[in-house]
Amino acid sequence: MKGKPLPLEVILSVFARVGRDEMLRHPCDIETCILSTRVAVEVLGRYGFKARALSVRTHIGLSHMQRYGIMFGGTNGGKQRRGLWKGFAAGHLIAVILDKHILIDASIDQVNGSTGYGMYCLPSPFIAHAPAEFIAGRAPACFFIDGHNLRCEPDPMPKAVLQSAAWSSTKHWLPIVNAICRQVDYANSVSANEYHKAVCRKSPYNPITLS
Repeated sequence: MKGKPLPLEVILSVFARVGRDEMLRHPCDIETCILSTRVAVEVLGRYGFKARALSVRTHIGLSHMQRYGIMFGGTNGGKQRRGLWKGFAAGHLIAVILDKHILIDASIDQVNGSTGYGMYCLPSPFIAHAPAEFIAGRAPACFFIDGHNLRCEPDPMPKAVLQSAAWSSTKHWLPIVNAICRQVDYANSVSANEYHKAVCRKSPYNPITLS
């Protein structure tokens, strides 16, 4: 971390602007929601904000189609039958900032056009304030986003998720974290003297002088 500590809203604004692009710039064939959540947790941790992963069942639909939509996780209380989530109702991973009651879904765009659901065009990452009961894992969080309905319900997480390469292997997520943090650091201002030393003296076209 360079310079003075940055406020959370600045870090989140930079993450919202460049986070998903940096993830997609480092393509890999491992679980997207797990990798993206690890990236969010690590970026926030570098600037002193404690975040953790939360496993959820996520339902996404159109606002006028409450009974239909896309489900990450078991439907109607059922459990997953294969993959890392086998035997568990949850099927999606997000990050939450505990003491701020903030939810970060950094891969919600999995439901967008690339999966064949052209009607879905959700912003990613999705960052929102969430109820304290949701952060504690005791109640769902519900939202309306650009004509969509979104319901996230906490459920237990299988050990396999945090043992996966997407979560545990630094070679997958560390380059992405470093790239995002460089952008965050650029959001921290420098002193006029530092600016003058780095820029003004190197440019014959810059008339700025310091008194």
